[in-house]
Amino acid sequence: MGLMLLIPLCVLLTALISGVLGMAGGMILMGCLVTLLPVASALTLHAVAQFVSNGWRALLHRRHIVWKPLRFYVLGLAAAVATMSLIAFVPDPALVFILLGILPFAQLILAKHLQLNIAHPVHGFICGFVSTLLHLSGGIAGMLLDVFYQRTAMTRHQIIASKATTQTLSHMVRMVYFTVVASSVTMGAATALSIYLIAGVTIAAIAGTVLSSRLLDRLSDKNFRRITQLVLLVLGMVFLARGVYLYAST
Repeated sequence: MGLMLLIPLCVLLTALISGVLGMAGGMILMGCLVTLLPVASALTLHAVAQFVSNGWRALLHRRHIVWKPLRFYVLGLAAAVATMSLIAFVPDPALVFILLGILPFAQLILAKHLQLNIAHPVHGFICGFVSTLLHLSGGIAGMLLDVFYQRTAMTRHQIIASKATTQTLSHMVRMVYFTVVASSVTMGAATALSIYLIAGVTIAAIAGTVLSSRLLDRLSDKNFRRITQLVLLVLGMVFLARGVYLYAST
């Protein structure tokens, strides 16, 4: 019963954070769920919450979706799923935390030194492949997507809509992967989630996404960028330290 109340509350709060900062909420939620649940269940439930949140956002902005780059993204996504399906890989908690910790710093380095653009066919394929690998191993790839969208000619509405669409596809694939492909490894842990817990997470994700729009209007562009980077770097250090501690203690 405690988890039935605590997990939807975490989803609500992190959906608010994602709606205001554009990122970080999914990262925090992943850390909470891996702490509270087995990895397969955590990754699956995280996928449910993020699928609903991003799917709702994509639906709201559907007229702004730029479809052409998504074709190459989907090809990369399919290649990554085929690769992971061959090994039915399921990460341990330490690896998840280390990946969560590395990503904020990797984002800063890639954005500074690489000229990536998801509208380029090869870059779109690479984005789909690498981000899906991250989704199936660490559960988070939103920060990597930012690197590929920074140099596009899209408007902010097109970026928000297109990113939400790619994330929706990736989280849908992750739900299937951990309930079907990796079921022999997880021993049914991912499918053992309560229907009431899934329903609570779904409602909380929608509520957080809707409420965040009001908070976003009160945040200036300057504060938005400064707070986002600070939050990501602090979270990266915390999660990286947690992952190293878990590996050292095993």
